[in-house]
Amino acid sequence: MSKKPKDKEVDFFDKYEKNFSSKQKKKIKKSEYRKNKSNKSTNKEGLSDNEIIIGVNSKPIDTQNVKKNNNRRKQNNSKKKDKQNKKRKLILFFIKIITIIVLICIAIGYLVTSPIFNIKKIEVSGSEKITTDTYISLSGITIGKNIYDLNKRTIKDNIKQEPYVDTVQVKRKLPDTIEITIEERKESFIIPVLNSYAYINNQGYFLQISENKIDKTIITGYTTPAEKIIAGDRLNEDDLLRLETVLKIMDVITISGITEKVNEINISDKNNYTLIFYEEGKIAYLGDASNLTDRISIFLKAILQKEKGKSGEIFINGDLNQEKVFFREKV
Repeated sequence: MSKKPKDKEVDFFDKYEKNFSSKQKKKIKKSEYRKNKSNKSTNKEGLSDNEIIIGVNSKPIDTQNVKKNNNRRKQNNSKKKDKQNKKRKLILFFIKIITIIVLICIAIGYLVTSPIFNIKKIEVSGSEKITTDTYISLSGITIGKNIYDLNKRTIKDNIKQEPYVDTVQVKRKLPDTIEITIEERKESFIIPVLNSYAYINNQGYFLQISENKIDKTIITGYTTPAEKIIAGDRLNEDDLLRLETVLKIMDVITISGITEKVNEINISDKNNYTLIFYEEGKIAYLGDASNLTDRISIFLKAILQKEKGKSGEIFINGDLNQEKVFFREKV
């Protein structure tokens, strides 16, 4: 049975169109419009009217966003690779550094234990009062011992047992020499102790206890107990304060040029320091040692010159503005 042509079907619809009501015509037109619209959309995508696509979005694909996403992925991948490369390089760098350090330590260990660094010579400088041999003996250094086996702090402490030593420096002079530099304390005064004399420096350290009297100014009237006067120890706090005043007195006496005439300074009374001149047979009372320049450089020096050859007492211990300075000859 042959099919009827489509144009005849349209003619049939047109022929009977007049028999439909206006509402039916509208419905037919709407349905026809929807069919045409759906056909157009399918045709644009290259599909036939009877084909149905399941799960496909009918919206058009945004190619720019796709490209951006692809670029971002590429960038992220490249960043990850860079980070991995950096980590690898850093690990390799640390491995190299550790290897170098280990090799250096091995080399140093070999050199340190090498006989090249065995001590062959000890040099001592600055020794005046104490002999070089004494300092070497105190140091405890052994010839032939490895130079790096020595503890410099221990050597310093050993040498400082000598009361005359003020400071010590110990240096390694590679490959086989030890240098010891000493700074010794100097005797400034002596103090009588029983039947002997204790030599002290300007800081009040006892340097030596000896029966021999050296040519230094004697300090008497101190309060430090005799049993505390030991080489290496120091005057007590009260005597150290008075020693500071004594040093000021000696500075002015030195400037005045009468140093050799002062044989003894008595510090028993801090309000009345006393200078004793053995050869002249004179005693000078300085009071609390204030205004030392006027008391010594002017008044004391003048009286010593005027009353030369006479024994007696010089009174310059009062208020220089109100009291007279005078000399009382010994009868």
